Amino acid sequence: MKKILLTFLLAGTLFVPAFAQLTDTEQAFIQKCYDNVDKAKKQLSPETAKECVTKLNDGNASLLNKLRAETSASGNSAVAGDIVAYNNALVDLKGIIANYKGSDLADALTRVIEGEDCALCDLGLGPKPESIFAWTGEKAGGRLFEVKKSVKTWEALGEIRINSLSRPEHGFNKEKWNEQAIPLRYEKLSGWAKKEVDKLEAFAAMPGKAEGSAGYISKMARLLWEDLTMPGDEVYREKLNKLVTGAAKPDAGAVSGKTDKEDKKSKEMASSAEKAASLKGQSTASQQDALNKYFDNAEAKKGLAVTPAGGAAAVLAGGAAAPKEFKPVKMTEAQAAALSAKMATVKDGKMTGYLADEIKGTKAGNEVLDFYNKKPYDKTGYNTLNLKFEEGKGQTANALGWWSDSDRTTRVNTNLVDAYCVKNKITPEQLLASDAHMKGVATYVAPNFVHESTHQRQSAWARANGLDFVKYKGGITGAPYIYPMEKESFGMQSAFSAEKASKLGPSYLASISPSHRANAEQFMEDGLDTLSIEKHALYPGVDSMEGGAAREFKAARDVSTYVDALEQKKRTDPAGLTEKQVADLRYYKGQMDTKYKWYTMNYQKSAADEAKLLAWRDSLDDDGAIRTSAPPAL
Repeated sequence: MKKILLTFLLAGTLFVPAFAQLTDTEQAFIQKCYDNVDKAKKQLSPETAKECVTKLNDGNASLLNKLRAETSASGNSAVAGDIVAYNNALVDLKGIIANYKGSDLADALTRVIEGEDCALCDLGLGPKPESIFAWTGEKAGGRLFEVKKSVKTWEALGEIRINSLSRPEHGFNKEKWNEQAIPLRYEKLSGWAKKEVDKLEAFAAMPGKAEGSAGYISKMARLLWEDLTMPGDEVYREKLNKLVTGAAKPDAGAVSGKTDKEDKKSKEMASSAEKAASLKGQSTASQQDALNKYFDNAEAKKGLAVTPAGGAAAVLAGGAAAPKEFKPVKMTEAQAAALSAKMATVKDGKMTGYLADEIKGTKAGNEVLDFYNKKPYDKTGYNTLNLKFEEGKGQTANALGWWSDSDRTTRVNTNLVDAYCVKNKITPEQLLASDAHMKGVATYVAPNFVHESTHQRQSAWARANGLDFVKYKGGITGAPYIYPMEKESFGMQSAFSAEKASKLGPSYLASISPSHRANAEQFMEDGLDTLSIEKHALYPGVDSMEGGAAREFKAARDVSTYVDALEQKKRTDPAGLTEKQVADLRYYKGQMDTKYKWYTMNYQKSAADEAKLLAWRDSLDDDGAIRTSAPPAL
């Protein structure tokens, strides 16, 4: 067998004996993967990295497991960790650059090159964004300008910003500006833009301005709008809108930042409103016929959605009489507790309640019911249904729901229920007293319940497989939080809604929240990729599968090297090992075993989850679209 040359990325050159369990072809492939992330060789190919990550995980990671065994036996286990960490990091970086732009791209790059345990930094790609420009130009064709613009590097700021920021009042030059981390650049530009808005406002108020001043104001407003991205900047965006509409001709539009598609949508909505108003005074039959044409709802089944009071039903029944003004009432804690008990509880070991009735009969819903009823992970203590409707506060204020490991509870934000009540013009008291509305709110919140129950199942799965190696305050343990967990949850949620819509038609889509409807439609149109990319932008601090692997194995590099040293001493001088060293060897070797198990099992699980969800999607509709007409009456 040949010898294989492996170069430690951080510790010089090392000759490693031939790996007895690897064929010549396998050894050549391992060398290729290692050479790819050897900083000195300057390859750093994302395509080669993708090939390495994929093949090492093929067949339940059989090749990776053989590599680990061989490198561990030779006292070079850091080699396997380096191959995993740095090739995954390159795959992650290429995906980020290819899929995002603007502040979303900036957030993702901040996570991977400016965060803790930066694997890319060991390859010379970080921590400053300028360090990835050469690689981007060579390896991520056509995306260099977008990267420069997104990270707000000096040369991409443009002449107006550079000239202004170079003045003594700001005191920046290229070197000083690029020293800043990406988020600080956005913050500084926001502060600069607000000052410039004030100046522009003062200029606009001056009498006797020269001809063409309106064009100048419009140009500056559009430039400044781009930099008003921080919380609280909405006030200044509104100032810009007023400046532009005040300086321009009467028919000029505001600096809305809307795309042509968004402007078209606004016009379509206005047109729909005009059509709805035109129904006044027509007969019931004429109104129904018009509504069918306008909204493609001719065959909608009755009773599938709760019609808002004073809505279409009121118009059709009695003309256009204005409904009595409705004043929303927030749900109290006592009412939320009563709702929780009615929505989902366990009786004779089975989940029952309005939510159980709503989700059963769908592929995703049946999986959730099996999780609670069959209790596949009962020994973990995480199989128990504990549903609580609760108002979100602080970090959860805008969340539709959340799963809490700390108290093993699935929560639904009462704001979601309040939205249902507003939509249907009822109070929480009326909701709790109405069987029809209880069914309606179950329909409204069910996609979110499926999403959060999937997170609970993920926690149970991780514990059942011993992957909960991350320690949190209060003695809580868990697996690393990576984006595939959200990808599966959004996929389950969207598949559930899509299946319901395929069976019930447009009336179902009208009965769920706009965000859940949009997710289902996106899932059916494009599968999981587009949905996943868009949703990941909402979780800027959460690593992808590849990014999480890179971070975990980068963080474990010193541990791996320490284990190698202890293993070497155990082989050469076992009697010289202290009691602490023996304990350390057992503990840290176990930690590394768990980390590899976490990586390979999550990689396999993510692939299996996606394949399953796409198969469900294909089974719903051959052309990959949600039907906009209801099923025939039976």
